[in-house]
Amino acid sequence: MEFKRETLQELQSKLREMSALTKNVPCGLHQCKDDEELTIINMSDSFFEMFGYSRNDIEERFQNRFARMIYKEDRDAVFESMKHQLAFKNDLELEYRIPIKDGGLVWILDKGRLAVGEDGQRTLYCVMLDITEQRKQREALRLSLERHQVIMDQGTDIIFEWDMDADSLTFSKNWSKKFGYTAIREGISSRIPQSPNIHPDDMAAFIAIMTDTAAGVPYSETEFRIKNAKGRFTWCRIRATTQYDNNKRPVRAVGVIVDIEEEKRERQELIIKSQNDCLTGLYNKAVSQKKMEEYLEWKDCEKGALFLIDVDDFKYVNDQFGHLCGDKTLSKIASMMKNKFRFTDVLGRVGGDEFLAFLPGLSDQLAAELADKILIGIKEISFEEYDIHLSCSIGIAFYPKDGRDFYSLFSHADQALYYVKNTGKGSYAVYNPSMHEYRVSLDEHTWS
Repeated sequence: MEFKRETLQELQSKLREMSALTKNVPCGLHQCKDDEELTIINMSDSFFEMFGYSRNDIEERFQNRFARMIYKEDRDAVFESMKHQLAFKNDLELEYRIPIKDGGLVWILDKGRLAVGEDGQRTLYCVMLDITEQRKQREALRLSLERHQVIMDQGTDIIFEWDMDADSLTFSKNWSKKFGYTAIREGISSRIPQSPNIHPDDMAAFIAIMTDTAAGVPYSETEFRIKNAKGRFTWCRIRATTQYDNNKRPVRAVGVIVDIEEEKRERQELIIKSQNDCLTGLYNKAVSQKKMEEYLEWKDCEKGALFLIDVDDFKYVNDQFGHLCGDKTLSKIASMMKNKFRFTDVLGRVGGDEFLAFLPGLSDQLAAELADKILIGIKEISFEEYDIHLSCSIGIAFYPKDGRDFYSLFSHADQALYYVKNTGKGSYAVYNPSMHEYRVSLDEHTWS
């Protein structure tokens, strides 16, 4: 009898512990039949607390049918999911809503297991968690992601993510919209440096930003050209931000690829405007000097010729026919020069009616032949509305014979030009030292 009393006490103690467990765990527990309406067999105290119903409420309002407690808009989907899951295993995981007594709705995560008794009775044992707040957060996140997706789809920028451990890239849909093909996504560290879709002149910059990002540089930015499906390269700017794991190891990079083709074009136009004479399109004086000095500092520049070209009696054109005619005359002369000189030559307007041309690598003989062509080209310029006969004078100095820097060459070419202007015009002259004496004596005679 004593043994039975102790066994009974132990059993009662365990029952109390089990009751305390089912009463205090933060979830609802219920047992129901696996029938058409999930007839309730048993419920925990926490089950009632979760929904606000008493045992009598559930019996009177739902007739102890758990299916009737499920929100009617979710009911069909719940049974369909149960049928599908139980066809493969005995475990269930469901999410659905249940109306609570105060009129609201709670989202439930229901994890259950099907047990079959010796009598063939199919019973479901379920644990239910209130996930209403998680669902609200999940929905808020979904809407936020949807908003961001809408914004990304409406724009033209390409969002990307680089998983460094997997060495894989993912892109937003704008990549295929922009370039017309699927980008490299796997094994990018080895495949992208071999890709023909990045301009070969820009590959070093692209590899540098990959290397910096993989090394943990927090933010990197560079510009490079990407080829589209039609073979045309587009200037893009890439910005990448590195993300780290708990050990501060770089594991991911997210960023954006922006089309800067228009920006590049506008920038180039500004450069051209800042460098070029607005009337003729030739270099202005400062840029002409800079470009010429770059050639003179170039070790492979062994020889060259500097032409200073002055339009004869240009003041007469302005005075007789007006400044609009004068501007048109200068534009026609500039066009003629572009046709006569090489694209590698430096062509500039250095005064009102004075032009400069530096020709690297030109010999004395070729310089003389080219000077004759310029003289003829000026004379061949004509106007339908004006009876104008043009001519020009040309002074020539050679590098390195007549000077090794810009100022020496310009001064000597100017002295040769002065000589031509004062000995008949309409011709050319190559600098020689006696021209300096000629200019000095002529200036002294003028002032005497």
